[in-house]
Amino acid sequence: MDLHHFFENMVRREETASAFLATLLEYDRPFRLALLRAVLDAPAYEDSADWAVRVEDGQVDVTLETDSTRVLIENKLRAGAKQQGQLLRYYLAAVEAVPHKRLVAVYLAPGGMGLGEVELVERCEPRANRTSDVVAHLPWQDVAGIVEALPASDHTWFARSGIREIEATIKRARQELPAVGVRGEVRGVFDDAVRTLRQEVPGVRLGRWVARDSEWIQTEKSPVTVYLTATYDVEEVAPYEPIGVVQPDGLRLLVRCQFRLSGRGKKVPHLRQRWSELEAQQTVVVPAVGSFDLRSGGWFTFESDTIAGREGMTRFIVDVGQGAIEHLKSIGLDPSSVDAV
Repeated sequence: MDLHHFFENMVRREETASAFLATLLEYDRPFRLALLRAVLDAPAYEDSADWAVRVEDGQVDVTLETDSTRVLIENKLRAGAKQQGQLLRYYLAAVEAVPHKRLVAVYLAPGGMGLGEVELVERCEPRANRTSDVVAHLPWQDVAGIVEALPASDHTWFARSGIREIEATIKRARQELPAVGVRGEVRGVFDDAVRTLRQEVPGVRLGRWVARDSEWIQTEKSPVTVYLTATYDVEEVAPYEPIGVVQPDGLRLLVRCQFRLSGRGKKVPHLRQRWSELEAQQTVVVPAVGSFDLRSGGWFTFESDTIAGREGMTRFIVDVGQGAIEHLKSIGLDPSSVDAV
């Protein structure tokens, strides 16, 4: 049995994905607990909770709720579906509606799409006074990993069929932003960079993602998630042409590298301990790259507003990514040690 008919002809595939996700959360307890552990640092007391699951409640894609906690999940499959400040609006509405409850706001999207939405919630005024609340970014790739690791049950076919369709939808969505003109130049830089990185950091699984205003390289199935991105301004309407990228001296991009412990890594006690030590330091200095400062959402982040020709930009991106990955290996947080988790 297969779910491809549910996804194939839907105009808004995010709605279908939300219904699929809500069904799994409601009926598959191992999946629900694994997803909660992926976004919560200490979810043990939630394990026996009776969760109510709702879809499109107050415009929130998926909501889970107990007497003490409300989880808000905003789901995206395509860059074109992203709305500025959407997660923040839902969070603020929940603060007003259920001020006595712990809130968990989750942005579920491909790759690193939506990290800025998570930062908006982290920086808002109510968040500062609500220390038990959690704001998290969850890649669909991590959800696929959760499904892959599920024990065999009557629900396994449903989970695996649905996640295959979601991954196929995400792949098709990348074609909505063709690699032409300036965007083609930037995409070429990142395609060259990921090919070089795969040679220079063998054993680390690297994937690619494209968005309306950015290009991404990310580790996959790793105890430490590493994102390597370049962002730029774009026009507000389709086809979202890049703005200000071409300069007299080359391409101008905001290059960002960030890393944090993944859901896989949180399962390993010695990795959790090592990560806690890093968080206490607040800053990680990567040789030949620079300082990675701890930011909202638990990400150590390095940024550089860089202008360079195509070859120079490619080399800079490779050096930043390789430097971060090799330093993580040297301090006991190897992004390639998938078998260890």
